[in-house]
Amino acid sequence: MQPPWTRLHALWERSGAAIDDLAAATVFQEVDGDTSLLLVPGEDAPTPSEAWVPFALRYGYPEGPVPEPASAPYLLVVRVVATDADRDEFRRWLDEEHCGLQVSLPGVNWYLGYEQVGTEHSFLNLWGVDDPAVPNSDAWSRIRDTPWWARVAHVPANSDRGVYRRRAAPDR
Repeated sequence: MQPPWTRLHALWERSGAAIDDLAAATVFQEVDGDTSLLLVPGEDAPTPSEAWVPFALRYGYPEGPVPEPASAPYLLVVRVVATDADRDEFRRWLDEEHCGLQVSLPGVNWYLGYEQVGTEHSFLNLWGVDDPAVPNSDAWSRIRDTPWWARVAHVPANSDRGVYRRRAAPDR
């Protein structure tokens, strides 16, 4: 059996049909809004409805056992749609430079990088953070701004970014 965090689903806009999928899952909701949800299916959960976007784990930092994101006070969730021409370079930047630099910041505990399953493609990046202000700090931007970032900075122009926290119980 795979650890539960090797596969997950995300919902960017709520729909009535998708809410039924929440009963057997760990659910995270955006701190500054209520339209985006992150769903981690339970071991015996059915496949979520087509409203949910499926992702598979690609890379984790630091290396080792997959962290338990439910224990993180907050999750920074970033979804980036990359063109075919940009995908490989952006993936390399995420895995070889960006995740290690950002995790070196105080209050950033780990990184998990996912890729969308299926014919569509996007990256979904999760960061375990201690405070929702960390990803919007000057320190976050300073450490990200490298020559490699300058070459790939156009890619996240098509992205969603938000800080999430675990939701106690699903709304019905």
